[in-house]
Amino acid sequence: MRAEQQSNREEQHKKEEEQQMKEAENTRQREEMQQQLFGLQSMLAQVLENRNPPNSRQ
Repeated sequence: MRAEQQSNREEQHKKEEEQQMKEAENTRQREEMQQQLFGLQSMLAQVLENRNPPNSRQ
């Protein structure tokens, strides 16, 4: 009985570790996407700025 309980605890601990690893990976991917989005927004702002410079408007 004790061996079974120990096995169940170990299995639960392993599942918790796997869940934490998945969450960490999801967080890393989300942060990477946010950085890419920020870069794209900056590039778009530069393109629009170069296309319509504020000093050239009449």
